[in-house]
Amino acid sequence: MVSEPLPNSRTEPDGSAVVRVLGYNIRSMRDDTAALARIISACAPDLVLIQEAPRFFRWRKKLARLARAADLVILSGGGSAAGPALLCSLRATVERTEDVLLPLTP
Repeated sequence: MVSEPLPNSRTEPDGSAVVRVLGYNIRSMRDDTAALARIISACAPDLVLIQEAPRFFRWRKKLARLARAADLVILSGGGSAAGPALLCSLRATVERTEDVLLPLTP
């Protein structure tokens, strides 16, 4: 089985963009943080959608440490969003972010 490499992120001549997006459940960083950072870095994403981000004691520091180790920055989320988080590469241009907490009951 031959697998082709994923395309690099880029802007096409017509103005459209190719963006590399990674979704990852990091289980509140209960596993090896260095291994998480290596896996994320190896995927070379422009945007990382994280499920189960740290959200309790020192969650900002833990998420910042992961972002720094993967050469990314924190966009939004974590404890202030009750779990999900967004990390971003400096290759991407971010116009705006907002955390919106949904009600626990419908």
